Amino acid sequence: MDIQEAHPQRRALRRALTATALVALALGAWSFLAQHGWPMADAVEYLERARAFVRGEPVIDAQAIRPMGVSLLFVPLFALAEALGTPDAAWLAPAARAIAVLLAAGTALAAAQLARRCTGAPLVVAVAGLVVATNPVLLRFAAVPLADVAATLGITLALLALTPRRGTAPGTARPLRHGLVVGAAASLACLSAYKTLPLVGVLAAAAVLGAAWRGRGLPGAPGARAARWRWGSRSRSASRRRRSAPSMPAPTAASAPGS
Repeated sequence: MDIQEAHPQRRALRRALTATALVALALGAWSFLAQHGWPMADAVEYLERARAFVRGEPVIDAQAIRPMGVSLLFVPLFALAEALGTPDAAWLAPAARAIAVLLAAGTALAAAQLARRCTGAPLVVAVAGLVVATNPVLLRFAAVPLADVAATLGITLALLALTPRRGTAPGTARPLRHGLVVGAAASLACLSAYKTLPLVGVLAAAAVLGAAWRGRGLPGAPGARAARWRWGSRSRSASRRRRSAPSMPAPTAASAPGS
């Protein structure tokens, strides 16, 4: 929780995030109930790859080279079915669609959290989350296991982890877990859709340059300005001490030792 958020604002932010999550889940459930079958053959292929991965079988009749990120998300589902002895159970398809709904709802909630990090305004948080949750394209495929939804979730989570909390002092070191979350989220995006590789590269460059700018490397960085100010202060203090110190007379021949 951001340290600069007052208690009434915290409650308003919680309500905005809760409303976003509920609306996203409700719309996802509506999409789940409204769709029958698979609107795209890609979804079936992703699930077939997950089943083949669990069984250790080669993928046959593949029409295209696809990343494994989306299929790996459904591997636990098929592993559970294999463990229960029901590899072809009827509940597998609805369960896979329910996981897709959770991915879509998570994308909307991550967008709302990103708005909270950037602004801290409850209204902006609610609007950002609802705009994503009510996106027609997202609703169309909210209950379908597709790569685009998982890739969008990965990119949004990476942006969220890269964005510092409001009130964080410039130059503050980030914990290691932030880097791990960024790496995991970016990996999810890359493994879900290869077309996200340029965007992930931009995020990586922004992270490196941002760390260098905050930390003492690039001109204009807060840390660099603070370091220059501290060095300048020490130099000015040493100069003042030298000027204020009494001057010692130079030794003469009469005062030399042994004279």
